[in-house]
Amino acid sequence: MKFAEKLSTSDQPSWLQSLVNETETITHRTVAKGLDQMKHWQRHTKWSYVMAASLVAIAAIGQPAAGEEPDWQRGDVFLAVGDGSYNIYDRAGNFKESLQQEGGGYTSDCGFSPDLSQLVTTDYTHSRLVIFEDGASGLAPQIIETGETSAGGHAGAVVFDEAGNLFVGHPDGNNFIHKYSPSGNLIETYDVEVEKRGSNWLDLAADQSTVYYTSQGRVIYRYDATARAQLTSFAELPGDGNAQAVRLLAPGDGSGGLLVADGVNVKRLDERGDVVMTYDLPGRDSWFAINLDPDGNSVWATDAESDQVVRFHIGSGVVQGSFTAGGGNTVFGVCLKGEITAAVQSATALPSVYGIAQNAPNPFNPETQISYQLPEAGDVTLSIFNLLGQQIHTLVSDHRSAGVHTVTWSGRDASGQAVSSGVYFYRFESTGLTETRRMLLLK
Repeated sequence: MKFAEKLSTSDQPSWLQSLVNETETITHRTVAKGLDQMKHWQRHTKWSYVMAASLVAIAAIGQPAAGEEPDWQRGDVFLAVGDGSYNIYDRAGNFKESLQQEGGGYTSDCGFSPDLSQLVTTDYTHSRLVIFEDGASGLAPQIIETGETSAGGHAGAVVFDEAGNLFVGHPDGNNFIHKYSPSGNLIETYDVEVEKRGSNWLDLAADQSTVYYTSQGRVIYRYDATARAQLTSFAELPGDGNAQAVRLLAPGDGSGGLLVADGVNVKRLDERGDVVMTYDLPGRDSWFAINLDPDGNSVWATDAESDQVVRFHIGSGVVQGSFTAGGGNTVFGVCLKGEITAAVQSATALPSVYGIAQNAPNPFNPETQISYQLPEAGDVTLSIFNLLGQQIHTLVSDHRSAGVHTVTWSGRDASGQAVSSGVYFYRFESTGLTETRRMLLLK
């Protein structure tokens, strides 16, 4: 029996009728091809789990030979692990080397200069910056004594502008934000509004002037360094807690929203300051530091209590990598060579048109991902329909920021019940585009 004979076209939405007719002509070959693809995908997935387990084992033993000087590669992960140390790992979690500051003490944030030639680390305990040359960890590092201006201020977060000037936050002392030249000379100090603990973590907008920062409270502040003026706060986070590290998303002016480490989870805020997504793992309630990956699509986050380091896909929240870097309560900062910052290089450029991609994998079992893109913020609806034209689930019905977004459908209806194998349709509706695509669930 043909699909067209099974269904009354009067019961179908007009946009669905042509898709149903097309489905009859492709279904048999799609199912056959899909079965082959599913078998290959299942074999690939099994192999991926084996590889992931191998990488975890390698991370525990993959230290360089004595006397070997590992190169710092784009995407390498630098972790502040306390006792004056920064440990360096590759993206898979393999240990490469350790950098040591004199005098020990807590270490926190870090960051690379725009040309990637220098790594700036913070000596939180002694209120100073320790600067290492890329790939030359054996050389004596440059020291900037931020405590000379902010006594007891504890050098906290660092971020560069595109000219190589360095902004430094201080959670204690006089709470100033400092601006240093590339040669390490103090250029400016900014007396900013604070909540609990000074200018704790900060990021610099693409305009090279607007500083977004937290004060271990619930407010994300803004300050205009050019006008030397406090601006309207970006957001006040819901609930209780201590907001920590913050990173602006493309285009880097607040209109694309931002990410903030907020203890119980990492939150994504839209341009209005509303929480639109959270990133978390079970049993992890001390998310402290974050930084954007060079790919522009993922964020690295550290849980201070467990020392777990996790890379989340920004659009979907999927965990793309994870390793443990200590025995607990030691990892308080993360940066990457080539990391994305709003001031130095905008995160992945905003799309120029609206679009909805084919789901992947397709065919699928048990879940699939659907990506869509928006050139500007706006309302979005993404719904799932069966062959009868019945809406069985709504994946998105909300205001979304400009950029690329990904959502996962787990093959279940709105009540949480698993649906049967077959052809389904997903319909994307936005200000600039309405489009429907077909997908196949094979069990």
